[in-house]
Amino acid sequence: MKVKSLLTAAGLLTFCWILFAVFRMVFEQRPNVNADYLPADTRFALRLDGRNFLEESLLSVLVEARDEHVVEQVRQLLTRPRKKGRGKSRNLGIDYFSDIIYFSAGSAESPYSGILVNLNNPRRFRKRIRDYQPDIAYAGTRGNVGIILFKGVRSASALKHIGKNMQAKGNTPFLRVADLNDPREKELLSIYTNPGTIHPSKKGASVMHLRSAGRSLRFNGTVSTGLNRPTGQRLKPADLHIYSALIPELIQDSIQQLARRNGVELPRLQSFSMNYRGLKLFLHRDKILFMPDMELLLTFEKAVDAENAIRESGLLAYFGITSENGIYHIGNERCYVSQPTAQSVYIGAVETPQLEAIGSLEFAMKGNPEILTKVDADMMISMVMNAYPPYQASKTFFEHAKLVNIEIRAKQEGPSELSGEITFDDGRYPFNELIRLVLDGQFTGLAVSAIP
Repeated sequence: MKVKSLLTAAGLLTFCWILFAVFRMVFEQRPNVNADYLPADTRFALRLDGRNFLEESLLSVLVEARDEHVVEQVRQLLTRPRKKGRGKSRNLGIDYFSDIIYFSAGSAESPYSGILVNLNNPRRFRKRIRDYQPDIAYAGTRGNVGIILFKGVRSASALKHIGKNMQAKGNTPFLRVADLNDPREKELLSIYTNPGTIHPSKKGASVMHLRSAGRSLRFNGTVSTGLNRPTGQRLKPADLHIYSALIPELIQDSIQQLARRNGVELPRLQSFSMNYRGLKLFLHRDKILFMPDMELLLTFEKAVDAENAIRESGLLAYFGITSENGIYHIGNERCYVSQPTAQSVYIGAVETPQLEAIGSLEFAMKGNPEILTKVDADMMISMVMNAYPPYQASKTFFEHAKLVNIEIRAKQEGPSELSGEITFDDGRYPFNELIRLVLDGQFTGLAVSAIP
């Protein structure tokens, strides 16, 4: 039986390499011109380099990792019976060995989104794309470029008008491919964001690049944060450390609303830092409580009275929490609350926090990502969680990751600088682990629909 499995795996590996070689010969690389058709009001663009992505994925699975488990999962996926009526729409005329760009444009109140692809058969694309995806509001071509707009808040006629305008504007680039691609590296993925316009010379534009490097996924780019040069302190990094002075308005509003619902007025949050060690689940007064095992430092824009805010919130009585001299008891758990400064509040299991200056830092995440899925719970709760495929697959993925280290630092002039990497254990490779996560987590509905 074992020999049969090995022969099956070897046969599949050979088939994949032959298939890949044929694809490369048949679908020779064409110029990437789809970025020339991004609309002027684009606020977000994600570019996937199809050629590099497919090459790196196959290299990771077939050569580096040689993961029989992933190979068997892929075999089952490829040999799964196809649904009736889908046979005609499999080949869409899209050149998957070139750039694929997803974009979002328009205002916050009236957004629209779509995909720009390069084509090897425009006629086949026009004929089959609507049968393949029913959520398409508009599909058109200009030369070897395919334009897709999805249904949304805008009317069908409005989206058709936008699509026709995009189709007619050929060779008027709002974003050049070079702006999304770092020529020094073999890019896999690039992300471009701008609240106003997509043009990189305008204030507010941000670019992030992702590439594979051995056992690591590496990030670099520039970010226009709009912050003044950061000041203040953060917790000295330990365990899985997160620091951020970048607080989205959605989170700011949520904090304010939550505080007001509990009878508390709080100033706006300036930054937070956290050393996270996992999550504790325990039964207290007939309630299952979720208590993060962490240290947390909150810094507000104005002075705050932490003890008074906690007392007025009514949370102590609701959860049955007792307190004395800044020490709070929840069942057998102990939590300390103190104020290092008039504007900052410390909450954590350690009585005296260690702090350090933030320097030019605007965002940081550093430590072992395995901690993200670490849960301290009784046997019954653990059994239920481990039986849930997405959780188990995520847990395995993070167990194989060794280190995450991402930073955004302010510069004297211009946008801030983004850098970082996620490193995996010896013998573990990024794309193989990502594929295993998708397959074992039963996220394969998307994977199946993406197969051409």
